[in-house]
Amino acid sequence: MKIQWIGGATVFMQLNNFTIVCDPVLCKKDTIQDYRYFKSMRMNDPVFDEEIIKKIDLLLITHFHLDHFDDIAKGVVHSDITLVNEYQDGINTNKQIVLQNNETYTETLKDIKIIVTAIAATHGKNKIFGNLVGKNIGYLIKLENNNKKYVIYITGDDVFKKQKRQLVGIHIDLLIVNAGAATVGNGLLGKFLGRITNNEKDLIKLNKVYKPNYILPVHFGTFSHYQEKYYVKESIGNNVMVLSPGESIEI
Repeated sequence: MKIQWIGGATVFMQLNNFTIVCDPVLCKKDTIQDYRYFKSMRMNDPVFDEEIIKKIDLLLITHFHLDHFDDIAKGVVHSDITLVNEYQDGINTNKQIVLQNNETYTETLKDIKIIVTAIAATHGKNKIFGNLVGKNIGYLIKLENNNKKYVIYITGDDVFKKQKRQLVGIHIDLLIVNAGAATVGNGLLGKFLGRITNNEKDLIKLNKVYKPNYILPVHFGTFSHYQEKYYVKESIGNNVMVLSPGESIEI
């Protein structure tokens, strides 16, 4: 299975000829995103194959902040199925499915059985403040094809506190963590709310709790409101894959 980090929270996954994209953000370097209370600039260009991303099988959107789904992606990406946490107009998809926490969607496409479960995510250290920042979800993805099975957990913009009850007893092949220690800008509001995504210490905790075969940090370095700009594999674990935008790995 091929995994490619596009930059930001955007991840491309491919099993045989079945393709998944999570949280596509395709704006170019130096783009300024306006979040009303603060602005953030993209620090590097996304790296992706435009022909592939124009027609994908499954699109996952954890929430609709600009650094998870932007107007560029809305105009470029076309998917057969899109899973979201709330209905959104203007998505170029054949089927849009809304999943709330604990809800599951099952489908078989291209001889691959797909089971996706929505996992609770809190966009901050405090649940009340996190919901004010924005409601979002993570995804537990199970893919089955012949004798091959893959289990992938995408955290969404969550701040880790303890093991999710839906994940107790589940072995995770790949844990994709939204990290970067993002804040709501660098002003007083950002300091008051604190970080709104995982930091390096959370990566270490997540790795110890879930014991995945591989852990992939994303959502770092790409935008100016991501406070952590890079990670060192040796400080998190031997199973950590630290990629640059455009790099891919096989699992």
